[in-house]
Amino acid sequence: MSPDRHWLLKLKRKAGLIRGLALLVAVMAVILFVQHQLIRGILALVVSGAGLWLAWWLKRLLREMK
Repeated sequence: MSPDRHWLLKLKRKAGLIRGLALLVAVMAVILFVQHQLIRGILALVVSGAGLWLAWWLKRLLREMK
């Protein structure tokens, strides 16, 4: 396996990990909203949105590099 291919696979794996963690934080945000902790819930949604955006951006970057 070429070094470039190995690097791309590592980046793809990290994008999937970031997406999974962002979805987990989104679930946590819903739980915080249900418990009426609005400020923490909003912060969790912002972090989740940033994580999902980063994962989407990495996947798009990988598609363009192929």
